[in-house]
Amino acid sequence: MLVFLAGVISWVAFRSRPVAGPLTHADKVDRLARERAARAEPWADARAARVSGRVTAKDSGAPILGAVVLLRNQRIDGGAGLRPGHAPAPLLAVSDSDGRFVLPSVSPGRYLASASAATFVPADKSDVGVAPGSERNDIDFALDPGGNLLSGVVSDIGGGAIAGVLVSAKNESEGSILRLVRPAYAALSDGEGRYHLQLGDGVYSVAAEHADYVAGHDQITVRGGGQTLDFRLLPAASIRGRVLARTSEAPVAGALVTVQGGESGERGTWTLARLFPTPVVTDDQGRFALAGLGSGTIRLSAVAPGHATMKPLAVDVGVAEQVSDVTLWVDQAFKVSGFVVGDGPERKPMAGILVGAMDMRQRRPVIAREPSEADGYFEIWGVRPGSYVGLAAGEGAMPNVMATNFSVTDHDVTDVLFVMSAGATLSGRVEPAGVARVGLKVNGTKLGFNNLIAGAAAATPPTAVTPMRRLASMAETS
Repeated sequence: MLVFLAGVISWVAFRSRPVAGPLTHADKVDRLARERAARAEPWADARAARVSGRVTAKDSGAPILGAVVLLRNQRIDGGAGLRPGHAPAPLLAVSDSDGRFVLPSVSPGRYLASASAATFVPADKSDVGVAPGSERNDIDFALDPGGNLLSGVVSDIGGGAIAGVLVSAKNESEGSILRLVRPAYAALSDGEGRYHLQLGDGVYSVAAEHADYVAGHDQITVRGGGQTLDFRLLPAASIRGRVLARTSEAPVAGALVTVQGGESGERGTWTLARLFPTPVVTDDQGRFALAGLGSGTIRLSAVAPGHATMKPLAVDVGVAEQVSDVTLWVDQAFKVSGFVVGDGPERKPMAGILVGAMDMRQRRPVIAREPSEADGYFEIWGVRPGSYVGLAAGEGAMPNVMATNFSVTDHDVTDVLFVMSAGATLSGRVEPAGVARVGLKVNGTKLGFNNLIAGAAAATPPTAVTPMRRLASMAETS
């Protein structure tokens, strides 16, 4: 709702002064035609690739043994890392005595890569492109010594140690809350359930994940010394079932099944990405298997090209219960697609923007299955007939709400174009040097009727954290 309101305000404030002039209907038709003609569908080929590299110490060039390398698909839904019928498994490798690592089967896509090792500050690569059937052997990391040690023990509810738990930390104090996917730095628990993870200063959301347990989540501030964080995990429930089309009772392959609900005890920093849980993709028989579920009422939804659930299916599960033979019915729905561009003179494509839409009568938002691609392309599956107002948000752009409208009747819509404004960036330095959370506060004494909306819009960007990256006092400016 905050993003929605911010978008409404910014749209009203900025729509009267576009950078490149108003976009006419003819301009829109021409731009969409050119984008469609240039689009090459780069990931239509699903052949797996091989990714490898080396992890070394930056100061000496010596190989690092035991570094954990983690790949995360930049798509919010987990992307090509999904295996039909099953929950996605993490893409990780451990370096050998020569510092080398290999990931032999990586689906095509755009990834965030990270490397973590004891006594070294972790490092990441923000955009690793993996082409179908390719071999990338250049994913190298040179780590600086130092950092703060985050350590702890992962155990079950009986106190027994759990080995092989993936403990990952994401720095939530870097970038805005609109950043959809962040690099994660990872470690694996040993036979005694102990893990050790070296981190730079920051506010981190930390997760402990294992296929047989409900994931544990917490938040911790790391700065100037070691920290201890233990996890006690509950045995997980599971659900197996099929997605079927209601009219034909035929299985629906390639549907995205998402889960909400269940008692997981998750807490930590709010991010936009946490609103959209990673789905499971159905196999060619429409089958799906959901693991790692907490107890309670689980709500299942599914979308696919031409199909969507009209109402989430509620399934009650107990602790570690295994539920099977669940049928998730989907009805006819449509696909909305188009492009996201900037408002500059060249209207360059914008990647990483999450697009959605809302039908005010249905009060049910629909969200794109992934952020916009490198050429700005997006797809929204499972859209029912209705009149929609567009929603678009992402790091580095002002939210776009209500400036883009479209209607869905009885066919797919392919001509939606979002134009995004970059807005302004405010930067500076806090003296004396130290950690502070910096935000904006509107000076109400200088607001009149003409600049009321613009002034309110100025207060909508997320707060920032000074480079030492730790929660502290709030600094206000007007």
